[in-house]
Amino acid sequence: LPPNSDCPRQAYCYENLVKLRQLRILPIGWELAAKASKSDAPTSLQKAVDAFSDSASSFYHLIDPYWILKAPVAKCGAMAFSANFLLPPGADGIGGQRGEYCADVQNCVEEDESGTCNKGNWGYCLKEKNRWLLGADSCDAQFNTCTTYANAKGVFGQHH
Repeated sequence: LPPNSDCPRQAYCYENLVKLRQLRILPIGWELAAKASKSDAPTSLQKAVDAFSDSASSFYHLIDPYWILKAPVAKCGAMAFSANFLLPPGADGIGGQRGEYCADVQNCVEEDESGTCNKGNWGYCLKEKNRWLLGADSCDAQFNTCTTYANAKGVFGQHH
């Protein structure tokens, strides 16, 4: 849904897409697609995905149908109180107190093969890089396009 719509109860609203991008779950194309959607006739997620390869569409190359939705390994470096997140009234009837949120999300910048943070390298990612884990170090001749991919040691695919 486009910005400033009735977001909280909708699945793919702009404000939630921003949060998911900040957590590195979605690429920025999802936000751009939401902005390109008309507020009086919102485009469905399926239509935006279907238009990924349509160069005449305003959704061209925005939502990659092959993007894997995965939350990367992260930790919280600092908690803070928010004026935007108020706690509901407790048993004592007191409410409206500011809730805590993670003000410093740090991502693992080097994961090992099992997906755990390698050597505790935490930081801030500024650019994403596609990575495909194909589960092989060689490929049959009929699948020769795999020779363009490198394994974890940087060796490009070999025929066998």
